[in-house]
Amino acid sequence: MKRLFPFIAVSLGLVAQPHAQQMSALLLPTLPGFSLGAGLSSAIANPANSSGGVTLLNGSATAGDCLIWGANGIQDAGSPCVASPIGTNRVTGTGAQSAPTLADRATDFGVTFNLKTDFGAYCDGNPAHDDTAAIQAWLGKAAPGVKLVAPAGACLFSAPLTVGAASHYTIEGAGPLSTEFKYAGTSTTATLLTINAPNTAAVYGVTLRDFRLGSSTTMTGGFALQLNGAFASFLQGVSIDQDAYLDANDGNFCGGIWMNGAEGDLTNINAYSAQNCGDGVRINSNLGATAEVRIVGGSIGSGWVNGIHIAGGFGGVRCDQTNIAGNGNGVLIDTAIVSTGNREFDEGSTCAFDSNTNNGILVNDTLSAGGMIDVAGWVGSTSAGPGVRIENWAGTVVLRGNAIYNNCGSGVEVDTSSAYLRIDTTEAINANGNSSFGTACTTYQSGHSGYGGGVEAEVSTYNIFSTASIWGNHANEFSANANAYNQLYTANGLTFKNQSGSVGLVLADAGGSSYNDSIYFQDGLGTNKWQLGMAYNGSNPQLTIWDSANSSYWLMSCATGGVCQWGETDNSSMTFNGSTFNLKTSTTDASQLNVSINDGAGKGGYLWFDVNGAPKWQIGNSTSNSFGIWDSANSSSALMTCSTGASCTIGENDTFGTIFRGAVEVETTGPNGTNVYLNANYGGQSDTIYFQDAGNSKWTIGKSTGNAFGIGDAAASANWLTVSTGGNATIGEGNDGLSLSGNVQAASNLIASVTAGAGASCTVASTCHNNAGRITVGPSPSTTVVVSFNGSNAWANAPVCFAQDETSAVTMRATSVSTTGVTFTASGALTPSDKVSYMCMGI
Repeated sequence: MKRLFPFIAVSLGLVAQPHAQQMSALLLPTLPGFSLGAGLSSAIANPANSSGGVTLLNGSATAGDCLIWGANGIQDAGSPCVASPIGTNRVTGTGAQSAPTLADRATDFGVTFNLKTDFGAYCDGNPAHDDTAAIQAWLGKAAPGVKLVAPAGACLFSAPLTVGAASHYTIEGAGPLSTEFKYAGTSTTATLLTINAPNTAAVYGVTLRDFRLGSSTTMTGGFALQLNGAFASFLQGVSIDQDAYLDANDGNFCGGIWMNGAEGDLTNINAYSAQNCGDGVRINSNLGATAEVRIVGGSIGSGWVNGIHIAGGFGGVRCDQTNIAGNGNGVLIDTAIVSTGNREFDEGSTCAFDSNTNNGILVNDTLSAGGMIDVAGWVGSTSAGPGVRIENWAGTVVLRGNAIYNNCGSGVEVDTSSAYLRIDTTEAINANGNSSFGTACTTYQSGHSGYGGGVEAEVSTYNIFSTASIWGNHANEFSANANAYNQLYTANGLTFKNQSGSVGLVLADAGGSSYNDSIYFQDGLGTNKWQLGMAYNGSNPQLTIWDSANSSYWLMSCATGGVCQWGETDNSSMTFNGSTFNLKTSTTDASQLNVSINDGAGKGGYLWFDVNGAPKWQIGNSTSNSFGIWDSANSSSALMTCSTGASCTIGENDTFGTIFRGAVEVETTGPNGTNVYLNANYGGQSDTIYFQDAGNSKWTIGKSTGNAFGIGDAAASANWLTVSTGGNATIGEGNDGLSLSGNVQAASNLIASVTAGAGASCTVASTCHNNAGRITVGPSPSTTVVVSFNGSNAWANAPVCFAQDETSAVTMRATSVSTTGVTFTASGALTPSDKVSYMCMGI
């Protein structure tokens, strides 16, 4: 319904009621059971001849319209009334007046319900007067168009309060300094006022204003106020236990305001706690909506774990004209409540995060995907951490406020390389790393070695872009990992003109002879690649082209009034592509091509050969003024060196050999043919030829230990054969024994003699050895067989020996063994021509 002006509504000609109201009536000549009142019929039929002083405005009324009584009489209000008559009185069927009930007014648009006069609440703060039932019945009248009004005073309640799924209503007090709903119950974890049940259908147009919530009970959980799925709604002048009121029981809430899926404005909100238990204002998505909330005016803090907590899936939060101070974190952005990344947070220029403990702004959203955080206000005086900390954020962060100032930690701490940080020229980052905040600050600083920088990066990142003023911080402007790029964007490049109109550019060195003035060239990622400008060699200015990725190396350098030099000063090469590059001397022969590598400082001058850009070999001046061909991958190894006026050496001097493929001939200068020498330049070193399998050394031939020649097992460093100079030869490894296949004869290992009867001999000539053999027994044998070892190759220790008569059944045993011989004794007389075999083994 609409109201045309202040009015008093009347029931068709009856006496006007005491309060402004609307009424419903059908404009018919007659209405069964309803008296129109004297003079009203003629007034309707003929406005000019009204009797009773009533004038019907605007000519005539339409049947079914709602009538109102105004200053000039009865007026047609247009569309029908919503329901039955409303006001302090109602009309009966006979025209008599009677007091209306609350039920008569429950669904009327524009009805006001007063908590005290309509529902009997005391609201006097007297502990003996519990207003819980009255307040809950009053909240139950919430409906479209209804205003629920609370008087000044303290309305005490002892149980949680709820409002159902209603839209377009207002709950209004007399002001946060006057109207207080104060909890005095026993539960310490309940949420005290809930608007709409969680996870139900959304409601719209809810307005809460001009009251405060307090608690005389110290809460350890829950929130003072929770709105669930309340969109296009408004909180104006609502305070949560604000300490400015100096109540005796201020600061007892754990959580302040929870907007669990909501959209609208929070205007002049004040929230205070002394518990450091929960969030001052928590905001997250609900019912699949990613709405926006604006916080304008007021104060949030102190005493909350997080002044503002954006807890997942939210579209955008903006803060203006609000001070968020004295909390653990000024604002925390994460996904603790809803597992969906947040989209936007905007700190306006009049919003301030000041004097918080751990972080002014903490961003820890691991599920973010391309969101925007815009910081245009004050961030300062964090007492035990940085001003802004970006722990996890896959999106953009823009810092464009007036200051990030005076924090215990760094001005900005970046813990992820996924965030793109842009710091604009309007931002000043100054005086961070302040150690005067007390114990908590010094504890933080002692455990955080990188504290106190303008911008501190805990990981290596190339996504920091700055044109800001950053100075006077404890550590530095940018930490080593920050890799920040100072840049200024213009749409069409920069053009500088002098007074004559011609194009010019001046880079002024305002710092004297210790500063470099350069133009930087960057790639598409903002990485400095090259620079052109003035540098200093000591106090001498030089024009240089530099490799700015490695600022110590120049591509070109020209000293003022001196010569120019080309080429980097590091180990990289200068590459010329395309046309032939000629360097010629001043010789008269113009066709002569000369390249001069001039070593003017006692160092090596080289020609380098690269493979895929990597240095592989070099030719030039080696150590001790010798010419060399070098393995530049291992600069200590020469492939060839030739000393001036002396001999040449070929082959690397490291552990890798020189490989010759095909036939190799090394000849002397004399007439005696080919000679190959392996010359040990260092005493006691082995000169050896190695045989390899797939690059792994397997066997060796060459010098062994003790100045002996050897054929060795290179994998086990053991010799199979050694021949001492002027001495004896040994075959077989000293570990696993010697395995011989086929007939083996070694004259130096034959026994010296055998005694086994007259004329005893080896069964097969020259096959009886110190270690084994077969003997044919001679005539007139005794019971013993004596084998005398060859003294030139006798045993080092007495061996173990065995014997057997292969012909007769007698048994034999060794009765005497030494390094020079062995005696075997039979159990009976031996028979001539018996075959006796023996074996001895060294121990």
